Amino acid sequence: MLIRIGDEKREMIDAHLTVLKNKFVDLLGQNEPEMQKEATHTLRSVIENLPHKVCLYAALVAMMAGQDAQKTQTLVQEILTSSLSESFVNNQDGFKTRNVFRWLAYMVELNTVSATAASQFLLKIVDECLASKFQKDLVFHAVLTVLTTENVSAKLQKDSAVEFGPLMQKVQTFFTERAAKEALIQKALDMESPDSLSLLWKLYSASSDKSFPLRETQITVSQAKIDEIKAIQTSITSIPPISLSTDLQARSVSFDSHMANSLPPKRYRPLVLDLSSDASFVEYSLTTLCCDMLHAFQQNHKMAAQSIHKMYIGESLKDKHLDLVISALFSYIVSFHDQEGYGAPGQDSPKPIIFYTQVANIISQDLFEAGKDFIEKLESRIIAIIDKHSFSSGPSPFLAVSLIEFQVFLHGQLNNNKLCSVDFL
Repeated sequence: MLIRIGDEKREMIDAHLTVLKNKFVDLLGQNEPEMQKEATHTLRSVIENLPHKVCLYAALVAMMAGQDAQKTQTLVQEILTSSLSESFVNNQDGFKTRNVFRWLAYMVELNTVSATAASQFLLKIVDECLASKFQKDLVFHAVLTVLTTENVSAKLQKDSAVEFGPLMQKVQTFFTERAAKEALIQKALDMESPDSLSLLWKLYSASSDKSFPLRETQITVSQAKIDEIKAIQTSITSIPPISLSTDLQARSVSFDSHMANSLPPKRYRPLVLDLSSDASFVEYSLTTLCCDMLHAFQQNHKMAAQSIHKMYIGESLKDKHLDLVISALFSYIVSFHDQEGYGAPGQDSPKPIIFYTQVANIISQDLFEAGKDFIEKLESRIIAIIDKHSFSSGPSPFLAVSLIEFQVFLHGQLNNNKLCSVDFL
């Protein structure tokens, strides 16, 4: 039920979540440590791996806190501790880490976790990571994920100014230094466009009210249920200290030492988005969410395609949905198939080129009559990318080969239904 909630009958999400909450509360009240451990592990797993449902899982925990704050606090602590140790430090998995930090942020938005507790938690993580020279992109991408969740940034600034001030000083210092290195980063990656982390910081900095709505891209409960949850007086006012210093020192990787040459395989690399630099926050959110869905369902291209095609989309984005799906497909290709040795499957590049063409093919079939327009847009985007990434010596040879490979696979898969329209080759 944790995995399937929200897939069908979304008009009944509030009721389904209440049933799930009651089951969890009953379980936590029993003397069954093994079952409780398994339930905690399962909840952590879905939070880390289902990015489009993170807000639902935050609402679930918020509802549990209204009935048993102490046991819910223990649950939150266990999930944060295990995820930080395994996914963040040991595996340096940006995908899972951002999902967990988004979950935490949304609980702040719902008044389940206090602003002071969240700010202290973030500040401690940042301080420990900076002291150990851990991968800064990974750390600050997670922190910025929190700050770009609904009204969390404004809430932290208002309700926890003592902690928020030093935190933001460190965030601003990092992005100022990163901007100075951006030309070097782009040269190392053979890119012209800013990556997703730079673009997210730009969107955050440009926002006057620091409000970043997620309801257009995330499955969540009704506004009435949100108001009900926020009215609950019980909240988690502290997150017990989580010490990562020893693990961080062991896993520390210097940012600068690798940039002049090739990047190490475990290096965290924010995606370079195939997206306009003046894209709105909701457009950015939907594109990055589609990228995350490709990653989440990388073991099954059919599930990846169906999940992206049928994902929840707010009214303001319905006309842009397919364009942003195309942006997500080509973001992976542009980011990880532009250099020799980065076309192979790995943590950041889930699949070779054919995976993306298989996803595109299934989406086009699901669109029926609109499928031809979708394929035409795909093929037109290839030409646009070549033009965008054409340097004085021509486009990156690895990127060009990848785009041609994408086109070849696409023609091969669509040959029977005659949907290809551009003679790119």
